[in-house]
Amino acid sequence: MRTAADYKAIWHHKLADHKWIVCADVAAGLTPFMAVLQEAEAPRPLLLAGSEGTGELPDPDACELVILGTSGKTIM
Repeated sequence: MRTAADYKAIWHHKLADHKWIVCADVAAGLTPFMAVLQEAEAPRPLLLAGSEGTGELPDPDACELVILGTSGKTIM
């Protein structure tokens, strides 16, 4: 029977196999995922975000962060 650690190892292996470009409305919303990619020893991803958002931004070592400065009256 597989354990949670077994599945985590499989997931990390798959994440580490690829270079990532991640797009988001707000950078702060992807902080946890950037940490997961870093923990999986994936290549440092590019994170493109419309704005910073609120909350903690990703660690600069975890990703290359580009804030585009976009906004709108609605989420759409």
